[in-house]
Amino acid sequence: MGLAEAILGLLYENPKTGYEIKKFYRDTIKHFWNVSDGQLYPTLKKMTEEGYIVKKEIEDTDGLKKHLYSITPKGKERFLGWLKKPVDKFEEMKEPFLIKLFFFDKLSDEDKLYHLKVQYDVHQEVLNEFLDVKKFYAETLSEYQRIIIDLGILYVQVRIFLLLRLMDLVKNKRDEPFLPDKMPELLWKLYYIIFSGEKPEKYFKNEFFNLKLEEIEKIYGRKDEK
Repeated sequence: MGLAEAILGLLYENPKTGYEIKKFYRDTIKHFWNVSDGQLYPTLKKMTEEGYIVKKEIEDTDGLKKHLYSITPKGKERFLGWLKKPVDKFEEMKEPFLIKLFFFDKLSDEDKLYHLKVQYDVHQEVLNEFLDVKKFYAETLSEYQRIIIDLGILYVQVRIFLLLRLMDLVKNKRDEPFLPDKMPELLWKLYYIIFSGEKPEKYFKNEFFNLKLEEIEKIYGRKDEK
């Protein structure tokens, strides 16, 4: 994805100032597509010179001068051409924490737990940011922009779940798989329960719903608790 196309998308419906573009990036999609001032303003300048956007000088209520950017027909053509092309590859990640996790066997349990706790706190902070964005922009985001925010929330929540699982394995020295073999099957069942509108009994044994919590733990608990 190019920064120019993303800017054209933000300007497609309404003009925006450079600050408004930067603020929208910072508040909504920085965890998917991060942009610095050093990238944004030179790109706006180049796009203006190439005729994809036009710049107009305006004054705000305090008399301060600002630059308002609008998309041109040429810019709309470029944006739609880019948007219609499918993404046919999986973007590889570069995550400093995951490469360290790859070598966790070299660390003491104390160091492992310290790393995991720091990551847990970071993820909680990011989760709160996503929740704030969803609340603040609830009335202005499009349907698919709200989906992106929800995907961000889900992604971070899953990461938090996995971090807690890692902490559990390290603290309690559990010699068992990180995720159970039945996890994919359970996740698909959960998907159908949430989105099909059908009753969970169709996908799980009926007697499951009549068990008390302690009975469920005995049946579905960890291996060393059976």
